[in-house]
Amino acid sequence: MPGLLLIFISTIRFLNQSHDNVIYGQEGTNLNISCASLPGHDVHGLSIKQNNTTLATSNSSIVTLSFNPDRDDNLNEYGCKDQNQRSMVYVTLHVYYAPNVTVILRENSIDCLAADGFPDTYTFDKWEHQSEEGDHVRFVDGLQNGTLILQTIPYQYQMNGRYICAVSNTIRDANGSEYFVYQGSPMFAKENRKIKFAELYKTITLTFLLFSNPMVEHIWIEGVAPGYTKNETINDFNMSETNLKYLDFESNANIKGEQIVFEFKMLSNKYEMYRVWTSNELGEDFFSFNIKATGALIFVPENRNVKHGELDKPLTLTFLIYSDPTIKDIWIERVDTDHNQSKIKLEFMLANLTVPYTAFGNKGYIMCYNITIQTNIVSSIDFHVYKIWATNELGVTSYKFEVIAVESSKIKGKHGYLLITSSSIIACLLVYIIVIHICFSIRKRSRTRRVNIEEPLHYNTYDEIGSISYEAAGFRRLAIDQREPIQQTPTNLNLQDAFSTTNINNPLSMNCTTETDASSTVSDHEF
Repeated sequence: MPGLLLIFISTIRFLNQSHDNVIYGQEGTNLNISCASLPGHDVHGLSIKQNNTTLATSNSSIVTLSFNPDRDDNLNEYGCKDQNQRSMVYVTLHVYYAPNVTVILRENSIDCLAADGFPDTYTFDKWEHQSEEGDHVRFVDGLQNGTLILQTIPYQYQMNGRYICAVSNTIRDANGSEYFVYQGSPMFAKENRKIKFAELYKTITLTFLLFSNPMVEHIWIEGVAPGYTKNETINDFNMSETNLKYLDFESNANIKGEQIVFEFKMLSNKYEMYRVWTSNELGEDFFSFNIKATGALIFVPENRNVKHGELDKPLTLTFLIYSDPTIKDIWIERVDTDHNQSKIKLEFMLANLTVPYTAFGNKGYIMCYNITIQTNIVSSIDFHVYKIWATNELGVTSYKFEVIAVESSKIKGKHGYLLITSSSIIACLLVYIIVIHICFSIRKRSRTRRVNIEEPLHYNTYDEIGSISYEAAGFRRLAIDQREPIQQTPTNLNLQDAFSTTNINNPLSMNCTTETDASSTVSDHEF
């Protein structure tokens, strides 16, 4: 019987067993357990059992059990028997499976704990840092015991993300993960730019990117000047979710952050820089920046469109203009709708000057250029309407102005300038003519009345010269003889004669003076 038992035992065997009657498998991997009769032995009706439960049978000389083992199948024993149950062999199944991994987040570290794996010798690989969306950020070396130390970096929020612990026990890697989110004071993102560009005399909208957990509660702007600062609280701002980048780790993966947008008007060239501050319940943070206006050239509103000049004298033209980049070229052209416009390229000087932000109620100042052009007024046609043009790399602009004479600059009508001097002269002449006309009419009526009264008593007829009154002849005699010292009489008579309609020629005057003594019968009293 012992010899028969030896033969019985050696009749069949498991094909994939080791020398110690052990079969190895891996959790989750398909496993085939096969039992066959030895060569030279004709055995039929083989079966594989486990705990008296038949798992596989065959009528041939080989039987196979196929399944996916798990860790619960570890150390199970399987037996193979023939149909007559004269031969029976056993094997033990060893299942390799990854350990259970637990990740614990601590204040400044993450611990990776492995247990219940087979075999129970563990190797910790590099940690993988992923974004919340699962994008790879980087690999991080941890300690040999599975602990990852969270390093301190300037932008601590970039430590946010999912950290995956990889553990190997020679079978395969087991993973455990934990999501880390930084909590603390706000942090302005690395994507913010330190120079904010604005278009002059337009609303300035500032945008900042930051991370804040908890949320931002307060925002204020600080103007930094030598020796003092000035604060302005921002009460009206918009906050929305945005994507930040893992710039410290050179990854394009995204971090959820915040975007703050608000309008800003506290501008002045006195401030060396500005700081925007944010705070939440855990602290505060600031970001320093400067404001730079840029774009095409702009003639500032402080310019005047009327320039005063004098004929044959030098004329200095000044204009205020903002330009960033700097001015490249300047020229002046005459505005003349009847002729072709001619452009005159002039030499000019530039000087820095500060002008107020008139768009913001003259609050603050900004640097601009003062253009100075020297020219001459050589002719009256130089008093005209012109345009000055200026260019830089980003555009071209013009400003319309007029050069007028100094004496004509006091009154300006709808269609041009009126001269005060000419108006005064014309008005005086009109008044003078009216007064002279009235005086002449009064004297003429008075003289006519006196002639009509005295003519019957003092009237003689001269054949050579016609009719004339003694009164007229007497006045002519006084003008020559000058018997009495009356100086105004001849002058009044001459003015009256100048405006009188009586026609007295030179022969009349000669005869009047030579015949008076002989023929006059008028007494001195009557005269």
